[in-house]
Amino acid sequence: MRLSSKWLLCVLASVAPIFAQAGGPLNITSTSPLPNATQNSPYEFDFVANVSGALVWSLTSGTILPKGLDLDRSSGRLSGTPTEQGNFSIGVNVEDGQKRQASAGFLLQVKPPLVITTPSPISATAGSSLTIVLSATGGTPAPSGYFWQVAPGSQLPSWLKIDPQSPDFLTGTPPAAGTFSFTVQVTDSGLSSPATKQLTIVVQPAISITTASQYYFLITLDYERI
Repeated sequence: MRLSSKWLLCVLASVAPIFAQAGGPLNITSTSPLPNATQNSPYEFDFVANVSGALVWSLTSGTILPKGLDLDRSSGRLSGTPTEQGNFSIGVNVEDGQKRQASAGFLLQVKPPLVITTPSPISATAGSSLTIVLSATGGTPAPSGYFWQVAPGSQLPSWLKIDPQSPDFLTGTPPAAGTFSFTVQVTDSGLSSPATKQLTIVVQPAISITTASQYYFLITLDYERI
């Protein structure tokens, strides 16, 4: 019986994983560094090996995880809420049902928490243009920066708008004196929890300069000679 080359390729493709799992080496296929974590924000990452089936995961001797993180032995999931920041070296072991073992090292950076640093209160003058630059630190900003928005349930004064070209800029001209408060929210490109902050704008009355009119009188006196 003549077999087609297509049929042979299908058979080889179906049995290749079986041969690989039966006799090939066990490897951890996850790569280093791991995605960044952020202090006080939930984090999870699944380590992966090149075989399926029941696997047992563990940390290599001497590895100390950031406080708040834990490795699940059956799933290989690293999860939790790290409570400290810094750079950590993590060694991971895996063992399959045939008692084959593999290990690999990984770097994990836990960044400072996301914090809005825009100062408040903000001074303004009625009738004068105002620009507010929103700023933040911590987390993992995208190449274009952080992502800003008005926090849910809050709203800007009617005269203040988000610059569509630069969402971290608020611009407007207050028409009258008063105090205005609103809440902004920032997120990053990572797994950080959003940060919020209430900002207050104190608008002072417009400055007016009043100059008193001055009048000059020329008085001519005639003196009679004696």
